[in-house]
Amino acid sequence: MKKFLRLLMVLTLIMAMTIPVMAESQLLSNSNADQYVPGELIVSIQKDNGYSTQSIRNNIVKHTSIINSKKGFNIKKSLIDTDENNIKTSNFDSNFKATVIENMGYVYLVGYSSNEYKTIDHAIKALKQELESNGLKVNSIEPNYIMHAIGEVAEDEEIQIYDVHNNQKWQYEMIKAPQAWDITPGSMDVKIAVVDTGIDYNHQSLRNYVNTSLGKNFTSSNSSDFMDRAGHGTHVAGTIASYGIVSGVMKQGTLIPVKVLGDNGSGSVYGIIEGILHAANVGADVINMSLGGGGYVQAFDNACQTAMSKGVIIVAASGNEYSSRISYPAAYDGVIAVGAVDSNRNRASFSNYGTGLDVMAPGVNVYSTVPNNGYQYMSGTSMASPHVAGVAGLMRSVNKNISVQEAADILRETAQYAGDSYYYGYGIVDAYEAVKAARGEDVIEPIFKDISTQEAAEMIAANKNNPQFVILDVRTPEEYKEAHIEGAINIDYYGDNFRSEIEKLDRDKKYLVYCRTQGRSGYTVDLMKELNFKEVYRMLGGMNKWLEEGRPVVSLEPEPEPEPDLPIYATITTITTDKTEYLRGETAKINIKVTDRDGRPMPYAWIDLYITRPNGTTFRNILLTNTSGIAVYNFNTTSSMELGTYKITANTFPTNGYENSTANTTIKLVDEVMPEPDPEPEPEPEPDLPIYATITTITTDKTEYLRGETAKINIKVTDRDGRPMPYAWIDLYITRPNGTTFRNILLTNTSGIAVYNFNTTSSMELGTYKITANTFPTNGYENSTANTTIKLVDEVMPEPDPEPEPEPDPIPIKKTLTNISTDKTSYKQGEKITATIKVTDENKNALIGATVKVTLTNPRGINETATLTTNSYGIATFTKSTCTSDPVGTYTIKVDTTLSGYEPSSASTSVWLTTGGG
Repeated sequence: MKKFLRLLMVLTLIMAMTIPVMAESQLLSNSNADQYVPGELIVSIQKDNGYSTQSIRNNIVKHTSIINSKKGFNIKKSLIDTDENNIKTSNFDSNFKATVIENMGYVYLVGYSSNEYKTIDHAIKALKQELESNGLKVNSIEPNYIMHAIGEVAEDEEIQIYDVHNNQKWQYEMIKAPQAWDITPGSMDVKIAVVDTGIDYNHQSLRNYVNTSLGKNFTSSNSSDFMDRAGHGTHVAGTIASYGIVSGVMKQGTLIPVKVLGDNGSGSVYGIIEGILHAANVGADVINMSLGGGGYVQAFDNACQTAMSKGVIIVAASGNEYSSRISYPAAYDGVIAVGAVDSNRNRASFSNYGTGLDVMAPGVNVYSTVPNNGYQYMSGTSMASPHVAGVAGLMRSVNKNISVQEAADILRETAQYAGDSYYYGYGIVDAYEAVKAARGEDVIEPIFKDISTQEAAEMIAANKNNPQFVILDVRTPEEYKEAHIEGAINIDYYGDNFRSEIEKLDRDKKYLVYCRTQGRSGYTVDLMKELNFKEVYRMLGGMNKWLEEGRPVVSLEPEPEPEPDLPIYATITTITTDKTEYLRGETAKINIKVTDRDGRPMPYAWIDLYITRPNGTTFRNILLTNTSGIAVYNFNTTSSMELGTYKITANTFPTNGYENSTANTTIKLVDEVMPEPDPEPEPEPEPDLPIYATITTITTDKTEYLRGETAKINIKVTDRDGRPMPYAWIDLYITRPNGTTFRNILLTNTSGIAVYNFNTTSSMELGTYKITANTFPTNGYENSTANTTIKLVDEVMPEPDPEPEPEPDPIPIKKTLTNISTDKTSYKQGEKITATIKVTDENKNALIGATVKVTLTNPRGINETATLTTNSYGIATFTKSTCTSDPVGTYTIKVDTTLSGYEPSSASTSVWLTTGGG
């Protein structure tokens, strides 16, 4: 359990970097595991009576009197409010106040005199004795540890900001956020508390998502000042939910700024406790804490448990100490601890690991918002944690009632395998599978089955044109010239890269595995189980059995190289400049054009542009071609730049189906430019991005609605030729009958469609509501607008009854017969139990494709289930490998058969397991 990992740790929250080169870095603050606020203690006293206002007041008055009367001590703050004694308090609603007292007792921030008490241990001991001598039970007295935000911020003046914006998708693709957005973009009803350095609530990519009325500052006396001046909280917030130039995990969501770390990047445990309880009190669905420091604090732990008891999902960074211990608060029980991986799915070297690590998320070179409308790369588990908080927000968007435990279980169970759980926890968070599971969709159980060569032949025939079906031939080097099944992919069993070759395969496809010996195929299938493949079948008997049965194979000639998944086409990259020589201070216009080998432009191709100076140093920019296959870079020279030849190299990024290509040219920076002959008049340059029209349409499921009903608004965006425009931004405005308007920002799915559910309430104004959808301008496309109206009425006019549909002909129900037999009635430990199930109709004809659910019950009453499908002979085979640790006695095998159009049937048998096997 995490609560037993009481470690003294420090959180390093961010390590930021930009391309091409790390510049000088600025450390936000230094951290130390033993740091605490001098002269302050966090004191928790057990409750001793009820929760009435008078009882609470009496207790606080009593505690205040005892503590303040002890020489050298005074109460500075109380978590529970009172109207007496003039102490600073936190304001909770009455129900939550009772919950806090029940879970945490009466918690105070107590000051003490360092002149009176030379050490903190001396102060703790004296105060504990005073409280207990007055009949009070003490839960805990602890230092008020200092929590830190530590990080590096790097800058490079030559980085082209919009080029970077266009390349920041890898982290969302890794966690399958685009697929999750097809289910939900998020919801403004879901509140995510960013417990951090505050949020720049004026930022152009955040301002419509930040709820300033719920924010609060716990670092100073000005509780309404939750502006972020350190930069950390704004970066975290942008990863959770943002819009426009960058994108968060949530396309819609409400951010609550809870400032618990000051402008220097540090704060106290007591302030963070206040922040957590405030977030829970104002209805946060999720809390993200990319922070930590100090050791285990009972009151901090209790605050987390109290917030979770109110239904708040808490996500925290595992820490950046390169350590095998998870940092607090991530190590507290129930808190979801998040580690960091890079774009290659490898654990970041700084990311803490070990017992208590839950999941991983992108945390290296993460691009997000920073104050003053800025954007920046940062690295750290602080950047990984908000990805998971955003996924938790998407889960709450589809299921507001999902419990904290259910959410944590889903995040762990749906995570993508990444490596050893000691270093990667359950794996990389999977937004798509997590949202599906939260919505109530069944998580598909993986299928691993042994099948005969006959069944393998039928499977190959049935999947001949199925690109999702893969035949895997596991070979040794000497077997490569031998016969193999047509279409199989060969993998060298003894190769150095055997595991990595298996890891590269798409885990969602269906696989048939075979080789010369079952031992090798067995090991391969075991590895595929470990790597979370979804559906794998092993052909029993291997290639030898296949050949014995005279089944078709390819020739025994050496195999040709397998065709790649996507055909390879050449690209051609060319570079031109407006001149060949430039004076210092002039701008060189560099044009890069990318075409296929037939000269057709390649739009939206990535260009890696390097410019090498005369002294050999290089800087880099990433560009994107426009719809004409052209990218333009303006190279601004300065008066101090070195004279000489500058080499320009452009590499196209490999994209699906296309090879990389490279082009080079040079320019000179000179003191004097030789006059060139007048050039031929140039044609008018093509615009960088030609403008294409978009068409936006709005439909609703009805035109009139009663109060309380939900209007389903569908917005479709296409180009002028009717092709869907995926991932187009929609600015949706709904104008009420009184003229006031509210706004939502949507994103179209891969079909160019965005759906918004407009939930009406019983108190809403009757009349006409105008709906306006504006598409955001995107590269190469104009904006477009569509309008429609709906009415909110007291009574909806009934529509005429539709013509009754004819009753369908009843489907005759036929009977099934299920028979089960085993190869023996008694087995020894270590032997394999084999049961054959045959399913027929009442005329004894074999039934193909029947679903057979097998339940094996051991002598201790523990069940093991398997689901099989009958083959072309109406037969399914169930096997169970026993071992010496299995209990001896009677094993019952029960079979339940179902098939569409047939009545279900059942059968059962028993076998005996004895000792003495291998």
